[in-house]
Amino acid sequence: VPEKSSTCDLSYEWYWPAVGSLFFSVFYKYIEVIETGGVSLRNLTNAAGNDFEVLVSGPSNDGAGELKGYEISYIQVYDMLPGLFGNLGVQASYTYVDGDDFSNTTDVNVVRQAIAAQQPFAGISEHTINLAAFYEDERFSARLAYNWRSAYLATPRDDIFPFSPIFVEDTGQLDGSLFYTVNDTVRGGMRLDFGVVIVNYNA
Repeated sequence: VPEKSSTCDLSYEWYWPAVGSLFFSVFYKYIEVIETGGVSLRNLTNAAGNDFEVLVSGPSNDGAGELKGYEISYIQVYDMLPGLFGNLGVQASYTYVDGDDFSNTTDVNVVRQAIAAQQPFAGISEHTINLAAFYEDERFSARLAYNWRSAYLATPRDDIFPFSPIFVEDTGQLDGSLFYTVNDTVRGGMRLDFGVVIVNYNA
């Protein structure tokens, strides 16, 4: 069953004559039929007519919750600067997301179910920051971008004992690229990625 959501967005955008803009938005989503990974007990009957219980794990569509927050974004090319500096630009954004109202996957074990219910919704970082500096002219294109997100829940229930929640700690990623345009059909360059992800197991 596909996920369903009711969404409301309100934004304000300001553009100025030079290449640049300032953007602010708030959003609210009510999400239904959320796809989660869970476990359940099912009664099955074999060919001999014997009934038995089987523990089944896998994706399921259940639960609902609210997702709300806001975003601020800024971009500008500083063409008022002299010479080559007029080709420099900056792009930045900050996003805040509140997903605490979500319920997590259920579990046949009462204790583990209680632990999962106390965790935030999986995959959502409360804070996300994007920063990028770039240079553009007729030949050269260079960009250095940094992305950071705060800690988030990877899963409320691990697949192995003791089936504890798994959190991913604050994570940063740095990307860089440099390109040179020879003509209208030939363009060459390189791209570099740097980052680290630290996984923290919490019961």
